[in-house]
Amino acid sequence: MAVAAGATVYVTSSSDEKLKRARELGAAAGFNYTRKEWSVELKAEAGGVDLIVDSAGGEGYEAVVNLSAPGGRIVSYGATTGLPKKLDLFKIFWKQIRLIGTTMGSPEDFEEMIEFVAMHKIAPTIDRVVALSDGGTAVERMRESPQFGKIVLDCQE
Repeated sequence: MAVAAGATVYVTSSSDEKLKRARELGAAAGFNYTRKEWSVELKAEAGGVDLIVDSAGGEGYEAVVNLSAPGGRIVSYGATTGLPKKLDLFKIFWKQIRLIGTTMGSPEDFEEMIEFVAMHKIAPTIDRVVALSDGGTAVERMRESPQFGKIVLDCQE
């Protein structure tokens, strides 16, 4: 969706294969966050980042703050790796970073998203479809994290 909106997109993952696939889908570059220097490499390539969408939190959040451009926005919608150990408020206010927490948008946001998706003919990337009765397999796949895209539960099987 960000590429369709005209953004230059940089992605992170712990999987080089997933990064390759993200580039095939339009990401400008990808960085493996398990590598020590990933954020330095991203900063060298992109400079400061105007908008960061983060679902992880955790120890990597310090790098997210460091990557943010002055006046940038960081939107957090999860904390899958836990809470940040450190949040440098000096960097937040000196760089005038806007921290935004979100879970979902409004019904109007949803309608606008549907229109945007239809206009740009965006289709979700589906990793696999699993019968609802085999939902445990889907959960286990998410826990192991080899998927690329969404795991769909088929409620008709």
